[in-house]
Amino acid sequence: MRSETAFFPKTIEEVEREELCQLVEDLTGSKGGLLQTHLSFAVPLAIYELRKRSGPVADDYEFAAAFAQTLGEKGDVLLYGGRPGEAAELMGQLTRALAVLAFQPGGVTAFGIHFQANPRGIDPKAKNKVNDHH
Repeated sequence: MRSETAFFPKTIEEVEREELCQLVEDLTGSKGGLLQTHLSFAVPLAIYELRKRSGPVADDYEFAAAFAQTLGEKGDVLLYGGRPGEAAELMGQLTRALAVLAFQPGGVTAFGIHFQANPRGIDPKAKNKVNDHH
């Protein structure tokens, strides 16, 4: 006997989401690989931008702290999508928060990637100093 759901075709959104998830898995070898790839490029750039203005300020730290709640509430959007533009907006916020946290002693590890703005204890306000993100 066939289940009732077998008579109802999937919605276009369900098919598109499945195809996108499969494409991401095919391209990266894992379901989270695209997220990690993006962050591995975007966070160091955000760290660089923060360094250009002498590092994070109080507003940046407040944003990063508040973003933890946002990520908890909307994190599934990064994996499965949401409204048009919602995943991109959330990814930008995640990138900013991780860049700010990278300035903390020891840096930050998220999604299997470690970011550290000052791995050698170099003063981020010192001019002409280059620091790695790993």
